[in-house]
Amino acid sequence: MLKRWRRRRLMIEDNRRVLEHLAQSDIRDNQRLAASYGEYPLRLVAVVVADAFMDTDIDHLSKTLVKRLAPDTQGRQDRERVRNLLRRAQSKAGGGEALGAIHFWRPGEAKKYPGGGHELAMPSGVDRLGLVLYQFAPGMVMAATVIAAPADTAAAVFGASHASPVRQLRNYGLQIQPVETAKTRDLEQRLRALAGLGLLPESHGLLAERRFPAGTMVVWSAEQFPSQDALAWQPDVSRVLGIEAWHWWEGAGRRLYSGVPVADPDRGERGGYSMIVTQLPSEADQQEFRSPEAAHRYYLEHEVDDVLPLLLLHEGSLVLGEEAGRLREKLAKRANARFRWLRLLTLGALVGRLSDLQYRLERVRQAAGVDGGRRGFQQFPMLVPRPEQPAAAAPKLGRGARVGQWLREASTKPKPGALPFNLRQAAMDGLDRLTKEGLHEVRLTLDRARLLSDIRSTNALLVLTYVLAVLTAILVVRALH
Repeated sequence: MLKRWRRRRLMIEDNRRVLEHLAQSDIRDNQRLAASYGEYPLRLVAVVVADAFMDTDIDHLSKTLVKRLAPDTQGRQDRERVRNLLRRAQSKAGGGEALGAIHFWRPGEAKKYPGGGHELAMPSGVDRLGLVLYQFAPGMVMAATVIAAPADTAAAVFGASHASPVRQLRNYGLQIQPVETAKTRDLEQRLRALAGLGLLPESHGLLAERRFPAGTMVVWSAEQFPSQDALAWQPDVSRVLGIEAWHWWEGAGRRLYSGVPVADPDRGERGGYSMIVTQLPSEADQQEFRSPEAAHRYYLEHEVDDVLPLLLLHEGSLVLGEEAGRLREKLAKRANARFRWLRLLTLGALVGRLSDLQYRLERVRQAAGVDGGRRGFQQFPMLVPRPEQPAAAAPKLGRGARVGQWLREASTKPKPGALPFNLRQAAMDGLDRLTKEGLHEVRLTLDRARLLSDIRSTNALLVLTYVLAVLTAILVVRALH
């Protein structure tokens, strides 16, 4: 007992010294991170939270949006426009249809605009939100919210002082995380508050509860792209912002990275994208909009129709594949559990969930057009992988060789160059592979579930027949006596 008490006192004293040292190192780490952000300052343009809705989910989307939209007036009929688009999306066999951005303002701010507007309770610093609806496939609608969050959000997080997260374990042990995790958690909480504004139904949609981070795109603006070799960017700034900085897709004045701020990725939350734009607004845009971020948001609301549907389907195929694995695990547990013959009704419910999952996977493939000769989303912008290191210079040719090469090139017909490997191609290939694997998994599980259901139904009928036969025999014996 005395030894245990002494050991406990020593561990408590060691923890006290560790926490004192940690308080001093936290000050230096906060200063280092603030200096790193000063080298690569990023301003927040918008937080885009989106999801894809199909079939019956469209009804829930329509009811939620109609409740949030203000009553129609003579000059503004957004309720009717939204209701009609979503009703046609459920029955239309092909083609696409989109609505221009519908804007929501903070309570009391809509009166400042001609004809009034729509109001929505928003966190402090958010002055407006744009809703974009786009029917990109039969019976499938993308709903995206472009949220005008404070541009200095990252500056506020890097400028604040955060302590290293410490959690006490059993036996007086300590689990210590770096200051970067605390800053990431602060930024994650701010973005989660934006994603949970309640404009989109939480429990419906392809991503539903996993809309953050899987259906989220955080758009930043910068004067120039960060250098890959800069130590201030990759270990410090990109880590806090949740950006996977070792790989990106590059286009005209923009880079698209994987990842958004998530402090605890071990919880299974993954996905999402971060974009950095460097294009400066034109002089006309500078005069029309009050800030460069407002100009970027205006064009972003017109571009999400081209970018997000394919990315949402790709994230959705990952979510559906994981759901297929969970249903397979549930079936295995029920098949090997005690008194499994009593779980006939729950097995039927599992078969229904598997059938619904199979239907959703087939609809995702139909929306992407992976089974046809012409794949979908041809309007997706050209984004190529990060440039590789420059190859070694080709050996110089002699004068005669150069003349011969020139004559061969001049005498042959020019062939159209193939498109470089790009994000659209990578997303379509990944979606094709993931949905095929998911469908194969679902079909195997569904066949087994149906077989088990048939066997248990047959066994239940045999038992019932035996019981009825016994009862009949008893009644006959009693009648004879």
